[in-house]
Amino acid sequence: MKTRLVNFLKNIPGYRTNRRLLAFAVDDYGNLRVKDKASQIEFHNAGMPERSIFDKLDTLETADDLSALFDVLESFRDINSNPVCFTPYALCCNPNYQEMARSDFAEYKNELLTETFSKVPGGMQSWEAWQYGIKSRLFVPAFHGREHLNVRLVSDALKHKDPKIRIAFQLGSFSNVEQKKYPSFYAAFDQVDSSDTALHKDIILDGLQKFEEVFGFRAINFNAPGGRESHDLHQTLIDNGIEFIDSGFEKLITLPQGKVQKEYMWMGKKTATGLRVVLRNGVFEPASNSKALESAFSQIATAFRLGKPAVVSSHRFNFSGSIDENNRKKSLADLKKLLSLVQKVYPDVEFVSTAELGNIMKGKDYV
Repeated sequence: MKTRLVNFLKNIPGYRTNRRLLAFAVDDYGNLRVKDKASQIEFHNAGMPERSIFDKLDTLETADDLSALFDVLESFRDINSNPVCFTPYALCCNPNYQEMARSDFAEYKNELLTETFSKVPGGMQSWEAWQYGIKSRLFVPAFHGREHLNVRLVSDALKHKDPKIRIAFQLGSFSNVEQKKYPSFYAAFDQVDSSDTALHKDIILDGLQKFEEVFGFRAINFNAPGGRESHDLHQTLIDNGIEFIDSGFEKLITLPQGKVQKEYMWMGKKTATGLRVVLRNGVFEPASNSKALESAFSQIATAFRLGKPAVVSSHRFNFSGSIDENNRKKSLADLKKLLSLVQKVYPDVEFVSTAELGNIMKGKDYV
C-alpha cells in the first residue's frame, strides 16, 4: 500500500502531457568496475568478497552485451517508427591502473574511456558497437560524471596505502571495497569537507570537456554517480551546458563531513539555478528484483494515468553478461516482455531519450 501511494504521490506535481512518452535512464555505462571473473576469484582469495550486486555483476560492457541489447531495442517501433531508446548515463574516464602501478599507486590517475576500451580484450569491438548504438538512436549518452569514484577519498586512501584499495587497483578493478555509507568511495561528489567544492567543480569542468572528446557532442543532461551532489555544483553545471538533472522522488543533497539532506523532486521542477528535473518515476532492475517486470509496468501505468511521461531508472549490471551470461539473457527477456506489454496496453507510446524529454518539457516538439 505504501509503495502504491508513493508511486501516486510522486506523479501529482509538475509537468503534464497527454503524450505517452517513455524513456529509459540507465546508469554506469563506461565504468570499469569489475575487470573479469578472474579478478573476482582474486578478491575472494584476498578476503574481499562481493558486497553488492555491482561487485557481483557489473563489468565494462562488451560487444556481445551491446549487440544483444540493441537487438531487443530495435525489435520495437513506436507510433513515429522510432526504436526503443536507452539513455546511458556514461562515465568518460576510468582509473589508469597501469600508470598508477608504475609509481606504486602513490597518486590517482585516470584515462579516457576510449583508452580503456583499447586496453581490454575485445574493447575496440565494444566501442564500435557503441558507435552503432549512437548512430541508430538506440543509445543517446548523457553525463554521469568523469569517473565513478570519489577522487578525494581514493587519493587519500592511496596516500595512506590503504590495503584494500591497493589490492583492487592491482586487480584492475574498483570493486569489493569496504566503506562507510557516506561519504562513499563510489559517489564522486560526496564531500569530506567544504574544500571539496572547488575540486568537484574542476572535475565537472574537465569531465564535460572529456565527455565531448569521447562522444563527440556536449552533454545537456546529468545524473551524478550515486545520484547525489551539492547544490554548490549546480551553477557550474548550468554554466557549462547542462540543462537537465535526473532525480528520483527523494533526492539526496551532499553536505560536508559526509552528511546528506533529503529534497523532494517532481517532473519539470526548476532548481534555484534553472536546471530542470527529469524525474525517474519508474524502476526496472531485473537482476536484483524478481518482480521487476510487474513493478516497472505498474509504475509506467501510474505515470501515464496521471498525465506524466514515464522515466524508467535502471543500471548496466542488469544487461552485463561477462560474469554471468544468464544474467543478461534473463534481464533482456524481461525487458522484451515489459516493452511488449507497454505497447499492447499503450499502442500510442513514444520512445524518447531523457534529453529529448527535457526539450519537450521546455516546449521543443520532438517526434
